Amino acid sequence: MRFESPLISFNDNFIGAEKILQNEVIKKLDKKFTLGKVFASNTEIENFIKVLGMKRPRVQALAACTIFEIIAVDKLTADDKKILQEKFYCGFGVRTEEGFGQIRIWTPKNFTLCKLNKKRIDKPRKFLPQTIELAKNILLYKYLEQLRIYAHEDAAALTTQLQRGNFTHFFFKTS
Repeated sequence: MRFESPLISFNDNFIGAEKILQNEVIKKLDKKFTLGKVFASNTEIENFIKVLGMKRPRVQALAACTIFEIIAVDKLTADDKKILQEKFYCGFGVRTEEGFGQIRIWTPKNFTLCKLNKKRIDKPRKFLPQTIELAKNILLYKYLEQLRIYAHEDAAALTTQLQRGNFTHFFFKTS
């Protein structure tokens, strides 16, 4: 199984993924399942209630994409599978009305390695005159902007020297 959205536990303390899954999911499935392997991560949930104009407190939750295994104790009937799917879509834990705690069936796929096709990009032998002119304008603009930055830094340094009474700059002459 895979969490489509984070699961906020009824327990305020984040006590561990296995315990949370046991308390929030397995117990709610009428003891027809046991918990298998768990691959989980936690996250913090923080919301803003627009109607009330206030923040909700930050809470710890099992992150979306948490993957866990449930093992059926007995063979499942078609009705059991339908009820199970409804519970998965309704969600588990707190704030299910907001979409938290929804579970989906995860179908892992076999990953295979393959060779990458390195596509060779042919460079044009000759550029259009408009392309050359555009590149020149871009480079000229970049150089002018950098020159403005250097001039601004020099002027800022010169201003502080002039304010201190240091008149040793090359361009500063008294008559």
